[in-house]
Order: sequence, then C-alpha cells, then structure tokens
Amino acid sequence: MGLKEELVGLVGEEKIDELLKVVGANTLPKEEYKKAKDENKALKDEIEKAKLASLNSDELLQHKIKEADDLKRDFGIKSNKLDAERQFVNAGLTKEVYGDLLDTVVSEDAEKTQTLVNKFIGVLGKEKETIANKTKESLLNQTKKPENSDNNIPPKTITTKTFI
Repeated sequence: MGLKEELVGLVGEEKIDELLKVVGANTLPKEEYKKAKDENKALKDEIEKAKLASLNSDELLQHKIKEADDLKRDFGIKSNKLDAERQFVNAGLTKEVYGDLLDTVVSEDAEKTQTLVNKFIGVLGKEKETIANKTKESLLNQTKKPENSDNNIPPKTITTKTFI
C-alpha cells in the first residue's frame, strides 16, 4: 500500500485531490527546477559582472578588499572548525557526541573557539567521571557480601558437596 492510499484511508479522496492540486500548482518538476536554478545563477553572475564593470578604480579596490576579507574570515572559521574537531577526537569523543555542537562552539576568533571547546570537553569529562563513579558505587552496593565478611572469622572450607 502506497502513501497516497494510506492518506486516502485517513482523510478521504477529496482532501487528497485538493492537496495535490495545491501542491502541484506550487512545485516544478525536477528538470525544470534545475534549469531555472541554472538560469538564475547565470543571471546573477551577469549582474555581478555588470556591477563590477561599472565601478571606478576606488570602488573596485574596495570590492576586492571586501572579497579578500570575506575569504579570510571563511578560512579562519574553517581552520578553527578543523582545530575544534581535532581536539574533540583527541579527547576521545565521537562525531555523534560533538557533531551538533561543533557549529555552536566555532567562531572567527581562535581563542574563543579554543576556550569553548575546552569547556565542552571538561564538562563531558566530568559527566563521564560522575557516571562512572555512580555506576561503580551502584555495582558495589548491589553486590552481595560473602557470609564470612568479617576478617576475624576464618573462611569455611568449601567442598564439592557444599558447593553443589
């Protein structure tokens, strides 16, 4: 049973047809979407070239400086992200643990990124240690003590008959 048949069973054929008309009117087939996207990109590139051609030398220089600053900022962020990932991996963390927070702790400022990563690793380390201690304590508390737990009483001799 397909999705359409399941939905028809839940909300009825009229509602499904109505929804398909609305959705169909607002969507493009994949090939048309790709073609429109490519045309849009080409038009944006042409507009950018026209803007650059109309700039005087000072404006062109300012534009190039802005582009260089943007590239420098992007490089810094990517570099800090790689450093942060390396630190997480060196701390024994997996991508599943730090993956969601990576973009949150990474910034343009290397020191700020370093500080946030160290704090994150510290918190996880403390939490891991706390869990290990609680687990160990719980296991020790649940373990039955031997009958002769008092050190002054010699242990009983265990024979095959008493063991079985």
